[in-house]
Amino acid sequence: HQSYPLIKEFARDNPSIKVIYQPYPVAGRPSVQDAKFVLAAGLQGKFHDAHEMILDKRMRGEEDLDIGALAEELNVDALQLIRDMKDTAVTEHLLGTLDAVKVLGINATPTWLIGDYVFKGVPDRDFLEEVVLEAYGPK
Repeated sequence: HQSYPLIKEFARDNPSIKVIYQPYPVAGRPSVQDAKFVLAAGLQGKFHDAHEMILDKRMRGEEDLDIGALAEELNVDALQLIRDMKDTAVTEHLLGTLDAVKVLGINATPTWLIGDYVFKGVPDRDFLEEVVLEAYGPK
């Protein structure tokens, strides 16, 4: 997603800020598979690596992603990853996310929750710093 480089840089420059990525499948079947892949990879300790990999591939326009090849590239157990993607715990996690976004009124990605602020879209760095400062005070 186009906001990903910004948040990576912002998190690196502000290590006291905790960034939580939550897979939110809004673009149909491929995004559901992507979310399940990321969550299943997380069970093998590779959540952030998988998240970054999927985002990079999607931003480059790659559409038909092979789970086995992705697992190999990520250096995880492919068979376990596929089992975990089908596991009810992963599906329940995604359903819980969908319930939460309904309650919060989230209907787009990216959506940012910073303190009591909720906003959508891709902010610029200055706006992001201003919202964080207003929500949490100076570093």
